[in-house]
Amino acid sequence: MTDTSAKRTDTRRRWLSSALLTFLLTLGLIVTSVAITISSVEVPNNIFSTGQVKLNLNNKQAVIMPNEYLFEPGMTVVKDFFLENEGAECWYKLYFRNVAGDLANVLDVTVKNGDTILCSGKMSDLTRENMQFIGSLPAKGEPGSRLDLTISFYFPKDAGNTAQNGTLQFDLCADGTQVRNNPGKNF
Repeated sequence: MTDTSAKRTDTRRRWLSSALLTFLLTLGLIVTSVAITISSVEVPNNIFSTGQVKLNLNNKQAVIMPNEYLFEPGMTVVKDFFLENEGAECWYKLYFRNVAGDLANVLDVTVKNGDTILCSGKMSDLTRENMQFIGSLPAKGEPGSRLDLTISFYFPKDAGNTAQNGTLQFDLCADGTQVRNNPGKNF
């Protein structure tokens, strides 16, 4: 019986050791969790805000109205419009979208800021994919945050009869992206 009694005592000791070790590990885990929770610092009422890019292109009004002009070879039409920054300082670009019609590859289009040409070419080439950034606009309320621009449409004299009865449809668009943290001017 001494052997059996010794085995029971040994088994009991191992079981108690395991139970005690499990209890101590659990207690250590609880103490560590409480310590981490208590050591967390809370600073209430933090507000994080990001800049907003918001451009106003001519108050969403068309630059040229449908059927406003019947273009003829040699004719130039000049229209005024504006681009205004209503958000954070941004890089911007102007381009044409939904370009359709026979005159897309005929008319020469030029956008100017005063005497400075911002973009020029055939409307079919001045698309979002082909246009790079044009410049930067200061934040809302800063000097220069509004540009008064002109766009001219020139129907070349040598266009010939192929453009006769031609049509053109397009959307003039402006995209902007923040200047801050965007040195590559990615749109």
